[in-house]
Amino acid sequence: TIAEIPEISTFIEQGQLPIYFGWNTTTVKFDTDNGEEALSVHVKRIKEGYFKFYEIEMLAGEDLLPNDTLPYRVVNESFIHKMGYDDPSEAINQTFMYGDKPNYVRGVVKDYHFQSLHHSIEPMMFNYSEAGRYISFKASKENINTIVNKLTPTWNELYPDDPLEVSFIDDMIGRFYDSERQTSKLTSIAT
Repeated sequence: TIAEIPEISTFIEQGQLPIYFGWNTTTVKFDTDNGEEALSVHVKRIKEGYFKFYEIEMLAGEDLLPNDTLPYRVVNESFIHKMGYDDPSEAINQTFMYGDKPNYVRGVVKDYHFQSLHHSIEPMMFNYSEAGRYISFKASKENINTIVNKLTPTWNELYPDDPLEVSFIDDMIGRFYDSERQTSKLTSIAT
């Protein structure tokens, strides 16, 4: 298992990586002084420990828990600002409608860029989910080949129809800017 690979300092299994966007968006509704407002938000499915692993600062409240009986969500600062709150602690336990059911703010995380820096930070909501399609780990770069060689047999045994794919978050972030670099090159050639 991953825990038995000494070159891996820590790991987490989760539904979505922090930098992807557009996988899932939805509309939530909440009451303001001007009446009911609708807000389009990005949604991420996560497990307990996600914010700590990715070093996403919790400004107020708590992480999501697997045994929550109420529909709690963690949201970002942009989300609560749209709800009319400046102080993250004031947004804790506030209600908003997700689907046709009331949901509650359990925690507020600091805004972070999950798209290119050329995009403004948009409202984000995090839902607890046991489903996991990514395993992220922290290790030094010089150990990557060793780790992949140790992971591959276990992966192939567990997921014989899905080959192991290894990606680096730094490379994913770089891809945010690939199209801009291509456009810049085309502009340079055309002028």
